[in-house]
Amino acid sequence: MVNTAPAEGPVPPPIRLENLAVEHGVHCRIWHGKRVVEEGAFTVLRCLSPDPGIQGHFLRVGGPFLACLGPNPAASQVSRFLDTLVELFRALSEPPRKSVQGLWAELYLIERARDCRGMMKAWHTKPDERYDFSAGSQRIEVKCAVGRPRMHHFSLEQLSPPAMTVLLIASVCTERSGGGTSLGDLLNAVRTRLSEEPASLLRLESVVGATLGDGLLLAMDEAYDLQMAEQSIRFFEVTSIPKPGGTIPREVSDVRFIADLTHVEPIDLALFTGARGLFEAALPA
Repeated sequence: MVNTAPAEGPVPPPIRLENLAVEHGVHCRIWHGKRVVEEGAFTVLRCLSPDPGIQGHFLRVGGPFLACLGPNPAASQVSRFLDTLVELFRALSEPPRKSVQGLWAELYLIERARDCRGMMKAWHTKPDERYDFSAGSQRIEVKCAVGRPRMHHFSLEQLSPPAMTVLLIASVCTERSGGGTSLGDLLNAVRTRLSEEPASLLRLESVVGATLGDGLLLAMDEAYDLQMAEQSIRFFEVTSIPKPGGTIPREVSDVRFIADLTHVEPIDLALFTGARGLFEAALPA
């Protein structure tokens, strides 16, 4: 329940999703033992699912949600954050929008970063955005290959960043490992680093939920070799990525291909941090 400050206008209509119900302007009394400690109009959020996994997800999201609101939120503030929460739970009934492997690599880059909060601010809002991380004129696109060959999927459009921007490709090689680091492990590690940043935590849950959709709970146990990722991570300038040559006709679009970066010369990320920003944030802690 969230205590809602009075606001002009009608009470918003209730929201009911498969796993979440929201009711506004509900008159409630909160008791502590035999004593009423608070009484007033509340916005009530209820988890409707009997699934313990979804219930746990509801409680994990609820913490940063309430922390973002503070002790006496205005109705407009509640409404704004509720939109995020509703979208997060609506995503649980949508199909996944990116592979677990790809999300694992992005979370790995965030967790290892010197500035975890800065990386979170730069992370894409929607999983189908062109680049995984964007801040100012700096971009990072994360690619993850399963196995030793550094083979990655690209679109030609992706390798043509806007003018006056610098794009680096973060390349990670790993493989499935039953005893490896699971997606849930990485997610918990990022949560720990952001424990004092409720807005970042809420954003983290929102992006992960939108990415995995109805596969969220099953994906948490999918594990990959963290040591292999740590030994293999490299950064490349976009201009060094092999790509189709010649002039592409204007009538041709959405050109996609696989590039082998095994013999491409990587760069030292530290050399690109003079202007601070995203590249400096991405340096290992």
